[in-house]
Formats: sequence, structure tokens, C-alpha cells
Amino acid sequence: MFESTISAGEKAYMRAGLSVGVRADGREACDYRTISFENGVLPHVNGSSRLTIDMGTNVLCSVKFELAQPLPKTPGSGRVDVSVDLLPACGPRLDVRKAQEDGDNVAAQLLEAYHSSLDLSELCIVPGRYCWLMCVDFVFL
Repeated sequence: MFESTISAGEKAYMRAGLSVGVRADGREACDYRTISFENGVLPHVNGSSRLTIDMGTNVLCSVKFELAQPLPKTPGSGRVDVSVDLLPACGPRLDVRKAQEDGDNVAAQLLEAYHSSLDLSELCIVPGRYCWLMCVDFVFL
């Protein structure tokens, strides 16, 4: 699914660093980056969070519910929609077309996970007429 854009020289540099216990960013092999979560960061959604990993990784997630019609083949179930956006700021070598494809692949996997773990009948309001559409959006900054 994900294709590496790291050159052979960069791979050799990273491997050499790891062999002496130092990562390319200067951390020792067992040093972890600081991780923090904030909840309620977006005002006009039903739920939101920001994940920040030290040294530049930021992910925003929002969840909102909209009134919708059930799909004809599942009239007694609600719906889930997942989107994943990888913005160009994610990395200096991010190919926008590849980023869209990677985001779509991750979104499809997350959608499959939601479908296998949620009881979508709980999102049904009136079978065949009204249901909740749960929109889950991830933005990698």
C-alpha cells in the first residue's frame, strides 16, 4: 500500500546510525517522541481531537453526525463515512497524487474496521427513511 520514497543512500545512512544506536534525527534507538492528545479542539463538530507527536507530526480528527437516508440494501442501518487527508506539509517529498491514493487506502481500511466493530443498526432512526450518517475525518498536518 505505502511505497517508500527513501533513496538507497538515505537507507544506508539510517542503517549505519541504527547500528551504533542513533536515529537519523539524533535520538538514541530507544528514545521515544513525546505524544500528546487534546480533545474538543474544533467547535462545530460532535467530537474532535488533535494528536501531536514531538518533532512535527500532527493529526486532527473530527466526528460529526448528519441526518441521512439509509442505503437501499441496508434500510435498518445507519451509515459511516471516513476520509483521510495527507496535506503537503506532512513531508517535503509528499507526492500529492500518491498522498490522495494513500489517504483513500487508509480511509477504506478504517471504514472496514468501523463496519466490523460498530452496530450500525444503532444509527437507524426510522428504517428505510432516516438514519445517522457518522462522518469521521482525519487530517495529517
